[in-house]
Amino acid sequence: MSHEAQHSTTAQQQPSTSFNSALWFVVVLTLLFICAVNFVGVMSGSHEEKTATTETTTSPESGSGH
Repeated sequence: MSHEAQHSTTAQQQPSTSFNSALWFVVVLTLLFICAVNFVGVMSGSHEEKTATTETTTSPESGSGH
């Protein structure tokens, strides 16, 4: 009888454990996706700033002598 009670408790806890694991997995994946999008935005933003700086220093209006 105690053996049956032990199995019924385990069976009741298993779905909540699976749900918690799935929930944390989704949360972690969401955070990683947000971090990746932020990283791409920062890296592409710094590239545009460098391009704009390079274009202004090499423009003919800057008086390079040509």
